[in-house]
Amino acid sequence: MHARTQMTGFTLIELMIVVVLLAVFASIAIPSFTQFIANNRLQGAANELRSLLIAARTDAVTKRSPVTVTENSGTWNASQGGADVRSLSVPSSVTATPSANSLTFNADGTASAVQIAVSSSNASSTYTITTSLPGVIKMQRNSSSSQSGGTP
Repeated sequence: MHARTQMTGFTLIELMIVVVLLAVFASIAIPSFTQFIANNRLQGAANELRSLLIAARTDAVTKRSPVTVTENSGTWNASQGGADVRSLSVPSSVTATPSANSLTFNADGTASAVQIAVSSSNASSTYTITTSLPGVIKMQRNSSSSQSGGTP
């Protein structure tokens, strides 16, 4: 008589079921992950732009000389006395649109009132960076109206 030996492992059908389940989970997770990356890229660009503005204000107060921040084709420059002191390139997937051509921080820290809308076509939200007359710099996250059902 032949002794029956116990086989270990898994069948091809079991393997196919696992592969199909992994494909279904991946098809659900990848779009969410892609939007997560776009949102983080947008937030990072907005934070860097806000940091540039804070540094420009600090330079104006420290050196007792006005600093002007301008945007040209996605590159933001902070210049003092005609020389660039700081520069920031915004990623190509991110758009930063100022409400004025330039923003000047005076030697006492005051500034012109400007709003900068930071957005990306792939992200589900936008950011607004606002400078007020006393030189206060604020950043606000605005949810997408298509997802939240309201206005940003």
